[in-house]
Amino acid sequence: MAKKSIIQFPFPLGGLDRSVSYRAQPPYTTTDMLNVRAYETIEGRARGGQRPGLVKAFAEELGDGSPLRMLAQVTSVGTTAGGYYYYWSDEFNRDGSDLGPGWNDATWWPTLLQSPTKIVIGGALVERQTSASVRDQLEFSTAYPYLIEVRIVPYGGQHWGDYWIFARMDDDDPEATDEGIIAQITLTGDTGAYSGRLTSFSGGLPTLYAFTPGSTGSATAGWFKVLVNADNIQCSWQDQLLVSADIAAHSGKRIGFRLSTIGTYPTGLCLADVIRVQGTPVGGLGTQRRRTYLVASAGTKIYADRTIGEMSEISGVAARLSDKHLVLAAEHHQKLYIADWDPPRIIGTSGTIDATGLQLTHPGEVTDWTSYGIDADNDVVVISDGLGLVVDGTYQIDSVAASMVTLAASAGGAGTCTYRIERAPKVYDPAENTVSIWAATATQGQVPTGCHLICTYRDRMILAGPDDDPHIWFASRSGDAYDWDYLPEDPTDAGRAVSGANSDAGKVGDVITALIPFSDDFLVFGCKGSLWVMRGDPAWGGTLDALSYDVGIVGAKSWCQGPSGEFYFLSADGLYRLPPGATGRPEPLSTEKLPHELMRLNPATHEVLLEWDDQQKGVHIYLAPIAAGAVGSYVGLGSSPEASPSPSPEPQ
Repeated sequence: MAKKSIIQFPFPLGGLDRSVSYRAQPPYTTTDMLNVRAYETIEGRARGGQRPGLVKAFAEELGDGSPLRMLAQVTSVGTTAGGYYYYWSDEFNRDGSDLGPGWNDATWWPTLLQSPTKIVIGGALVERQTSASVRDQLEFSTAYPYLIEVRIVPYGGQHWGDYWIFARMDDDDPEATDEGIIAQITLTGDTGAYSGRLTSFSGGLPTLYAFTPGSTGSATAGWFKVLVNADNIQCSWQDQLLVSADIAAHSGKRIGFRLSTIGTYPTGLCLADVIRVQGTPVGGLGTQRRRTYLVASAGTKIYADRTIGEMSEISGVAARLSDKHLVLAAEHHQKLYIADWDPPRIIGTSGTIDATGLQLTHPGEVTDWTSYGIDADNDVVVISDGLGLVVDGTYQIDSVAASMVTLAASAGGAGTCTYRIERAPKVYDPAENTVSIWAATATQGQVPTGCHLICTYRDRMILAGPDDDPHIWFASRSGDAYDWDYLPEDPTDAGRAVSGANSDAGKVGDVITALIPFSDDFLVFGCKGSLWVMRGDPAWGGTLDALSYDVGIVGAKSWCQGPSGEFYFLSADGLYRLPPGATGRPEPLSTEKLPHELMRLNPATHEVLLEWDDQQKGVHIYLAPIAAGAVGSYVGLGSSPEASPSPSPEPQ
């Protein structure tokens, strides 16, 4: 019998390599791997393991479970109340036997034991039956609304007791049962049933306001919130309003919380893993404060994290985006410009405008305009080749009837025209929390419609990729996203709006699939089978040159930027690197190594997204089947377990 021996199998730190036979396999590589990668090689440590899973950045499921279609951000300078520019939180993620610095026992509460929160001692959760704690004074203003929140977590699939939030306590002597409020919610069992009350104390005398009881259907984690707006108090659980009450005035602002199981300890535990406060800084809003908002869309709805850590739907009839494909957006001057598009509802070459310039008909061709699914709040009418008194332009819609489409503004007067009705691009204004149709200033041209691609370059909004002319690009006036006049009074104006049809740079010689700007230096046009670069300003000596005639980019988000100004992108035959400065030819990184699933991808059936991971120094490649809607309905942090392998851009 053969003698047993121990064989060492080294971790495949060299990654996936299918370029040679099994016998000639390079050291530290493998022909097959799933959900693993090397890490910490930059630190000189040869380690490997499973990739981290997806962690929810927000608890909310967007779009009722529909796939995410847009994810963007915009920074705004705010000066209005309720913007939550003050933010404090405690996640209790530390060692110790108590809540840590800044927390004090509520000596006015009879039982003084700490909460079973995320306090780690020797790897175990601290378990205590009851607690009452008060926080040191926080620097938010009581002259504006402020929000106190505790995230409650079930234990063993159930909730087990009572949870309290203390607020408006005296700054020097914080005792809620003397001056202040106590919001108490009771959660027990696995059905999500809740009840409770708000108690306001003035001079030690209580006034009670009962919560409206209800059930969420299951015991899930959620936020218990207390919104203080002057002397109005609103309490909610998982965004269900429990009570809204006008109470007596209090001068203090100290806050605290308490947890307590109901006769089940230690079998059951009450758990809370985060407490946070959002409001306005002391001193009010006289000083302008910047805030970056995350904006997302799913199921046609648009969401923003107006309250930090939570995604809430933006209201308004125009706050609707296409849910059929990825939607791109770009930030410019504190607003988010969204390239919303869909195939046109209808295109006609013999439309008729009446004498008022308001009514569009198409005699003999269109008998029922309502059958085309026209959305008066989100679609526009693009008129061209106008004859008679008709003025070419893009017009918003007032109403749609079977016999006609009524425009919101006059198109001049009686005549005929070519028309196209399609989705309009949008603008999100975070200062006002509104979404509107992106329309050009009067007499300043037309914002291009139907464009799939958008970016900001040299202080201009760049749009590209309409289905009717996929080679063309458009650029707004420098510094003005609402000026698209390609024929200004001064044709030598270096800041004027331009397009590929009337600039010296010209159109791109291939179907544009991606826009990749780098500072004010250059703009790369990714195409189906080629790469082009524009250097300089398109209205002032800018040039457009080919970088490659045989390597293209799969899709609009199939690229990412590395830390040194280089770009990584997925082409039909693998992963490539474009050197900093867009100089030289693209460099192949994955010849014979990339999994077959990522080769020759059809952008009509799969969405491909690339992101640079600064911590792991690598590129994540995400592959989402369009038919399956696998792009997810939650906003997450980390690597998705369903994503394709995440190859490093260079061998490690």
